Amino acid sequence: MAPSFDHLRDEDLDEDDFDMDEVDISDLREKYEVQLDEGYDTFVVIDGLPAVNEDQKPKLVKFLLKKLATVGKTREDMIYMPMGDDGMSLRYAMAQLGLKPPPSFRTHGILLTKSF
Repeated sequence: MAPSFDHLRDEDLDEDDFDMDEVDISDLREKYEVQLDEGYDTFVVIDGLPAVNEDQKPKLVKFLLKKLATVGKTREDMIYMPMGDDGMSLRYAMAQLGLKPPPSFRTHGILLTKSF
């Protein structure tokens, strides 16, 4: 049988005697508070890319996904490659990794030997 509150008296429900400031919930807050990533630690800017058109863009994104898989998880929808008015990419991309990349993470010197 489910508990009932019918047996409580109005005196037991007096909220004037209850002060929320006296209740210590810091242990619950510490245990259950969601820690949100702040900042741009999970974002990587990749510059020096070849200029590609809309048809070539998926190939380049797939190549970038392979390269970025060595340092973190990312997906195609987490890579942004801006396109110019002429329909060509602006030679850079921004990618969001699932985790903050390690301090030793460097993309300098990765040669793009594929033609896109």
